[in-house]
Amino acid sequence: MMVKGNDMGKTLRIRDVLLLSLAIGSLALSGCSMTKEELQRQTESASRRDALLRESVARVRIEDGVDETEAQQIARLYWQKFSPTQGALGRISDQGTRWEVTFFEINTSLPARPILIDKSTGGVTWSIGPAIRSIQELLAR
Repeated sequence: MMVKGNDMGKTLRIRDVLLLSLAIGSLALSGCSMTKEELQRQTESASRRDALLRESVARVRIEDGVDETEAQQIARLYWQKFSPTQGALGRISDQGTRWEVTFFEINTSLPARPILIDKSTGGVTWSIGPAIRSIQELLAR
């Protein structure tokens, strides 16, 4: 069976989400606790990832439209800011004038409602989150 590049990436992302949720569940059941140093390292690592993500979104040039990679970065930052749960990037699809990005909620491994990214403005809409009109507005929040 041959797997196209995009299909393989989607399969890997879904598999990674499922493995991550299984690992988190196992840790919760085992009562595993972190040392103060481990917690500090994780916090610092998360801060670095957040800064890199914000920088990536800040570099998006609206003049040439939002491409798929840029839409993923915008959606990740939006999810991080406004989602009540943790999630992993799932599927992204081209819907003409916008990108539709789906995340999988870590707690349930189920897909969340899609986040929509406008290709010409970088604006974001989500049925359970605030509407953002521009990348600048997203970065300012």
